[in-house]
Amino acid sequence: MVDSSRKPLRLNVGFIINASIGYSRDFEFSFPVYKDDDLEMADVEGVARVGRTPQGLIVQGNFSGRTTLECVRCLSEYPQWLECKFTEL
Repeated sequence: MVDSSRKPLRLNVGFIINASIGYSRDFEFSFPVYKDDDLEMADVEGVARVGRTPQGLIVQGNFSGRTTLECVRCLSEYPQWLECKFTEL
């Protein structure tokens, strides 16, 4: 479980660079509240899988959480679930 108070989504993956091709490691995330400059979310959970490929490192992420948005018509706030899946080489 990853939990760093300063940069909670920053991962140290330097050890994977020297691993054999095909090696992967899962990093699990769970935060009751996550805040940064642009976004505030609650109940954030996710997994980032970092793997070694012949081209370098591949990151596959799957995250979800809840944020509060404001209706543009009635201006009332409502909870909105967000989900993000990505793959990056």
